[in-house]
Amino acid sequence: MKIQALMAGSDINVANDGRLCIGGTADPTLNAGNVVVTINGPNGVFSTTAVVDPLSCRWRACFENLREGNYALAAHQGGATTTSRIGVPGAPR
Repeated sequence: MKIQALMAGSDINVANDGRLCIGGTADPTLNAGNVVVTINGPNGVFSTTAVVDPLSCRWRACFENLREGNYALAAHQGGATTTSRIGVPGAPR
């Protein structure tokens, strides 16, 4: 399992409007073809389940209405976990 795409953004002038998207590849036959994606950042901890496409082996998940700041991400499938980090940009302080 791999994270292959990771992006985040926001309207710099608006608070709590961040969006974070993550995608990758995984085994569509493992864990019923599901990947559990978890983010941990200024908003707290959130999880969602992404479904692996059986033909391309790709999955994706997006989180919206996030506070600006740094986030740790993890994708879990069966016993495998892969992690990354990204920042949601915001207005200068």
